[in-house]
Formats: sequence, structure tokens, C-alpha cells
Amino acid sequence: MKFKPTYLSIKLGAVTEFDSNEKPTSDIEILRVGTLFDRNMNIKLEMLTDMVKHFKENVVGQELSVNKDHTAGEACGWITDVFILGECLHATVQWTSQGYELIKSDSYRYVSIEFYEKYPKATDGKKLNNVITGLALTNIPALKHQKALTLSQNINLTNCNMFEKLLMELLAKETVLEADYSLAETLLAEIPEEEKLGYEDKMKALKEKMAKCKQDIADLEKSAKQKMSTLEKDKIVLVKVTEENILLSERLAQLEAKNRKTELSVKADSVVLSESTTIGVPTAKKDEVVEFMESLTDDQVDSFITLMSGLQSYESGVAGKATNAEDVEGKVPTDVEAKLAMLNTEADKVCASTGRPRSEVLAELTPKYYA
Repeated sequence: MKFKPTYLSIKLGAVTEFDSNEKPTSDIEILRVGTLFDRNMNIKLEMLTDMVKHFKENVVGQELSVNKDHTAGEACGWITDVFILGECLHATVQWTSQGYELIKSDSYRYVSIEFYEKYPKATDGKKLNNVITGLALTNIPALKHQKALTLSQNINLTNCNMFEKLLMELLAKETVLEADYSLAETLLAEIPEEEKLGYEDKMKALKEKMAKCKQDIADLEKSAKQKMSTLEKDKIVLVKVTEENILLSERLAQLEAKNRKTELSVKADSVVLSESTTIGVPTAKKDEVVEFMESLTDDQVDSFITLMSGLQSYESGVAGKATNAEDVEGKVPTDVEAKLAMLNTEADKVCASTGRPRSEVLAELTPKYYA
């Protein structure tokens, strides 16, 4: 398959003396976005982007030269870089003595770009879009009304390039800070006055974007402070409510404990010696009985009361008399005291050896002594 090149030309400017030790270079505008009516071609920014990308990837597989009238032969110059400024494609050309003389003698006034809409990559033959293959000195330009650039001057295009790249990146960003805009202003100041006018609208748009972002950030900070303030207030309220709940819980626990103790005290009356209870625990021991009952569950308390109510007296002999005798000083008859002491002693031993709860052990052992 044959690949047909496209040639588009632009006008050159003046030159200075050629120095073989320091060859002159030029940054030349070689193509721009728009319609070329005499070529029936519509140039888009995507095409320029492809050309830059493929040049930097060395798709052609060699250095690209500037020839004479699109013919093979000695190089009039060498392309060292290709880049985009705004909607224009530029090439940096280092001129040879032959190219220098042709331009200085006014033999050639224009440079023509050579590119293919489809071109095979040198390494694998893959067809790529929009590939530059060189430039040519020519007197048949295709691009009209192009800027006249001098061979000997760069007109600070390094700064232009940096500024243009930064400007495009900032305009594409969602957030533009004051520092970003300040940097853009600094680079703009390095650009020649005649070039600055073309950036007024974009700088104005960038400034407006920066101002909006600044306001958005201020609004976000204000909103964040308000939320933090609300959270702090909620935290204070939550802490206060929590503290109050803790106090209420403690108070409720105290009341429940007091109420249970009162209930147990009433139940203890049924196992404490009195005019109506002739067999039971001495009155002086009632507090101990209540304390013991507090260590039991409600079910265990009921079992304890039931067991205690089933005690029987021994009527015969001295022991029987002692059991039925009412001691006004409130002392427990000897056999009852002995049983209670034995119960507590055995419970202590079991708890010490097994680690089981005392209330559980007492509930288990009580029937043994008061069956």
C-alpha cells in the first residue's frame, strides 16, 4: 500500500549571520487548527496532538530533516522538537549552512510540513494516524496569513511553551488556587508584550475560576466549622445525658437494693425467734440472716425460707427443754447454734476448695442441716 504525504507550507522570517560553532535555531509555526480550503482539509487539535506524540515516540525511526522542495538530498535543517501552543503546532529547527544560505539569500521564504494521515510504525508496521515525516523549504505555501518568525530568535518560546502548557492544565482542573494563578501571572510576565494579548481572555477565565474556587473553599471551611461546632455541642449534651443516666442507674440500683433488703428483712422474720416462731434464728442474728439472704437469688431465698420453716423441735430431755425454752436475752439454743456453725464451716471449706459462690454452696448444704 502506498502512503501519500501531505504538504502544508508557512512563511519564514529574517535571519542573522550563520555561526558554524553555534548553529541558529528557530521555533516555527508549521500547522494550526482550522480549515484549509485550497486543500479541502479540516485540521483538528487531535491531529496536532497525534503529531507531537508520534514525533516524541520516533515512529519514523530516524531524525527528521528539512529538505528543499520536498526532494531527497542534503539537509537544510534538522527538527529537534515538536510542540503545541494554543491551537498551533510548532517545530524547533536547527539550520545547516545550506539552509541558512537559502533563507538568507531570500531564495526560500516558507516551510512546508510533510505528514501522513496513515503511516506504518518503523518497529512493527502498525499504521498510526497523523505522523510527521519532515519539513521542506518551499515557495508554494498552503497556510495563509502565518506569523513571520526569524531564524535567529526563539522569542522566548520556552516560556511561551511553559505558560501555554500550564494555562491549559489549570483551565482543565476543577480547583485553581491563588498560588496557581500567581504562577501563571509570573510566566505570562516573561512573554513578549505582543504575545500577551492573545491570552487575555484565558487569563480572565482563569482568574474567575480561581475566585470561585477560593469562595468554594471558604464556604467549605465555614460549613466544616459549623458542623464541628454542632458536633461539639452534641458531644457536650451526650456526655451530660450519659452522666445523668449513670447517676440514675446508680440511684435505681441503690433503691432496688434497699427495696430488696426491706423485702428480705420481712421474710427473715419468719425464721427469727419470736412469740409466734419458737424454732429459728435468734433475734440478734437477724441482720446476719438478711445479709446471707442478699447473697442468694430469689428462688434460693424461697428455698431457704421453706427449709427453715420445716425445722422441728426435740422435746425430750434437757435438749428438748432448751429447744422450747424462751431465752429473753435472745440466745439460740445450743443445738441450733451448733448446726448453724457447722453449716458455715462446711460452706467455707467447700468455697475455699472449689471456688464456687457461697450462696450456691449454702443453698446446697442447708437441707443437710435443717431437713
